[in-house]
Amino acid sequence: MRYYSNSGIFIITILFFFLPFLEIKCKNEPFAVMSGFDLALKNGMAFSNEETTDYMKDNEEFKSLQKTQNRHDPFSIISLITLLIAALTQLFVKRKRELLAIVFSSIVAVTLIIMHFAFKLGWNKQMDDMGPMKSMFPLTLNFGSGYWLSLITCILLLLLNVFFIVYDNKSMRHIEKNDIVPAPDFNEQV
Repeated sequence: MRYYSNSGIFIITILFFFLPFLEIKCKNEPFAVMSGFDLALKNGMAFSNEETTDYMKDNEEFKSLQKTQNRHDPFSIISLITLLIAALTQLFVKRKRELLAIVFSSIVAVTLIIMHFAFKLGWNKQMDDMGPMKSMFPLTLNFGSGYWLSLITCILLLLLNVFFIVYDNKSMRHIEKNDIVPAPDFNEQV
């Protein structure tokens, strides 16, 4: 049963990629949002209102900026592919499922953590390059619910499977220890 729960949790984590991964706010008001799939498939940002969307469609400077910066995010792609492989291996591989779940959830967790720092570093550099525009448009980058749910789920899955391995090893030692029962001596005189 727990093997199928591992697979189900990996699939649920993939679904978290449909939720907001990145949120850009201007003066603490929502400005733009990108899901994990938007990042992986370079779909671009979804703006908070239609006025902003219309303005950005007509803005030549934004169009040129979007062409240069709109690319597939390797962190999202690596995470999604790893989650998909993890879900499939939990269904079809018969041995070492817990160990595989630990490896795959670790890869995704580390990738998402690196993504966090890389995006923050890139964002801070980009904001520093804005100069005086930075004070007129105080934009902030936040990581959305999809990002945090994916990261927390991978960490919990990692810990859960470590627990399974430790519990199974303790159970096996307990069984081996208690299985050693002295054999009856049939030569004894009654």
